[in-house]
Amino acid sequence: MNDFVTDEFNFQDYVNNLYPDDKIGFLASAEFVKMQQIYRGSNYVYLTLLQNSLGEQLLAVYKPVDGLMQLFDFDIYTLPNRELAAYEIDQFLKWSIVPSVVVRDGPMGIGSLQEFVNHDPSKNYFHFAENEINKDQLIKIAIFDLLINNADRKGGHIIENMSGALWGIDNALTFHSEKKLRTVIWDYANQKIEKKLINKLVDLKKALNQNELKLENLLSQDEIYALIERCNEIINEPVLPNIYPWRCWPWPLI
Repeated sequence: MNDFVTDEFNFQDYVNNLYPDDKIGFLASAEFVKMQQIYRGSNYVYLTLLQNSLGEQLLAVYKPVDGLMQLFDFDIYTLPNRELAAYEIDQFLKWSIVPSVVVRDGPMGIGSLQEFVNHDPSKNYFHFAENEINKDQLIKIAIFDLLINNADRKGGHIIENMSGALWGIDNALTFHSEKKLRTVIWDYANQKIEKKLINKLVDLKKALNQNELKLENLLSQDEIYALIERCNEIINEPVLPNIYPWRCWPWPLI
């Protein structure tokens, strides 16, 4: 197991390699070649080089469940499934927020494995919010976090790829049946949500009610009911909320 972990792994040597077209299939089946621990936060998280039988390679972020810190309000063994549920919701909405992710076994056990997005780690939400060109995507992320009940949208959980697209990562503390929203995205509070975005949520609500997304394998029934209710609330009151009266900021902010 430890043969995979190395301090000599320079990910910059691999970021420009040809990425496979089917990233989900690749993430689900490719072999772990190298891993390097990412020394940020309280969990054991690894930058991982994957390779398939054709020699194609992909960088991914591997979060084994056994390396996660225990939490009082989330069962850590459900966190990979929550990451995947967030991806499935984003795929349905076609908002391009969540990078490709799977739940699979790895050198250190079951965990989430998500496509690595090459980015400048010195930049975060507070940088991106200053640029008007990012407003539409940041509003989508704000709606998305309200929908999935994101309890941990830190500034550093919004990143920008080398093409200038914004992505939302670390979507594990989500979908709780109780209100848990904690986010740094309050710049757009009280703004009316565009009709075209609400129409997407109407379609999502219908799909959830008809069980088209098959989320019962990822979330509890109570969490699915709560998700549908939040979706309905946004549809009926299409305005981004103001700061909640309960704890509403993640810590640390970045």
